[in-house]
Amino acid sequence: MFGVGMCVGAVAGGALMEISGFKETFIISGSLLFFTLPVSFAILRKFAPQSHTPSAPVNSKDCSPPPTAGANDALWPATGHKTITLWTLLCSPSIALSILALVSAAVSLGFVMGVMEPHLKQFKLTPFLIGLMFLYPSLAYVIASPTLGYAYDRLQSPVSLLFIQYVAPVLFLITFSIIGPAPFLPVAS
Repeated sequence: MFGVGMCVGAVAGGALMEISGFKETFIISGSLLFFTLPVSFAILRKFAPQSHTPSAPVNSKDCSPPPTAGANDALWPATGHKTITLWTLLCSPSIALSILALVSAAVSLGFVMGVMEPHLKQFKLTPFLIGLMFLYPSLAYVIASPTLGYAYDRLQSPVSLLFIQYVAPVLFLITFSIIGPAPFLPVAS
């Protein structure tokens, strides 16, 4: 949903900017964002847990919760632990690596968004066309994320993991060098 929002937001923001101007665009976007609060509250209230049982304290030495009685027996079948806490999840290497990859991707996308608009000014494009240019990285994200995730889930091979961990960052590096452009490349901006 994040990628879809970025796709729609870039094009809609560019169109609003061209039609109504800078101030009105931010008033409209801020108002829409403000009115999502009661809608989100109403939707999330339906999914609120009926009862809350406090989780047991976490053993900080091995990042695992102590065994407790509960309904989540299937979550820790090998260790007999019954409860998962946030700290337990963060101590998992696969979860921590996934969070690191997600943060890196968000920083990379933020870099592209911050650098692209001043770079596009030299072409004297309209705000709508600049918004359309912001659509492409988001659209690539929207298409690649579920496609690669599905492929990885189906393959479950060391080669696919190798690609995600080593080849994808190299592709990011090459792409960012071209976007820049890097000073060592004989490419005009």
